Amino acid sequence: MKMRHPQGFIDWLPQKNKAPKKVTFYLPSKEGAGAETMPPERRQSLIDGVMRYLLLELKGATHVQGTGYFVDEATMHVHKEDVTLCYSFCQDLSTDRLKEINEMANGLAIEFNQLSIAVEVDNVMYLFQPTQVYRDVYAAQKKKGRHIGWLKHFSAGALKEA
Repeated sequence: MKMRHPQGFIDWLPQKNKAPKKVTFYLPSKEGAGAETMPPERRQSLIDGVMRYLLLELKGATHVQGTGYFVDEATMHVHKEDVTLCYSFCQDLSTDRLKEINEMANGLAIEFNQLSIAVEVDNVMYLFQPTQVYRDVYAAQKKKGRHIGWLKHFSAGALKEA
């Protein structure tokens, strides 16, 4: 039996310099370090917003449940919590897309009341930690009803009131 390959895939391979990119958001289950688990409806609406962004802007999305671990540097205590990995493979990550991902990760850190949010791009982990100035501007913009472009993917109930 002769193996046949999808024509589009074969045509695509020799023409591309780079492999498709993968972007993964690591979303916590808790609201704030050491806090109780976030209300399920609120957490799900934030996950849905990330998935909607990945689907509509990067043209595909998948999410899987996992367990995340981190060490409290003050006490050296190992913490674990449920996490949701939201990811997308895409052909290209333009500078504009990377800026949106940066803004989205910083905004998610604020929404989840976390110090930072992890985003993996092509097997490299980045921790996005918004500064206090960013947090203040974010709160002021939200209070005025103005949102950064990626927020259009979130339902009104997903985002905390400032």
